[in-house]
Amino acid sequence: MPISVQILISALAAVVAVSVAIWQNAIGNTIDQWVALAVGILMLFGIWIFPEAKGGRGEKG
Repeated sequence: MPISVQILISALAAVVAVSVAIWQNAIGNTIDQWVALAVGILMLFGIWIFPEAKGGRGEKG
């Protein structure tokens, strides 16, 4: 995946996670606020840490 796409997805995931956390805090769900932030951080780690699947093995044998 190109770096520019990873940056775009990371920014979008961070904005959504923070927005959901703020919304959950506004309606009084403090536990869900932290869950939303944790899921957002997990998504960011998943995008940057785990490599993209390339499919199958190169050589058979």
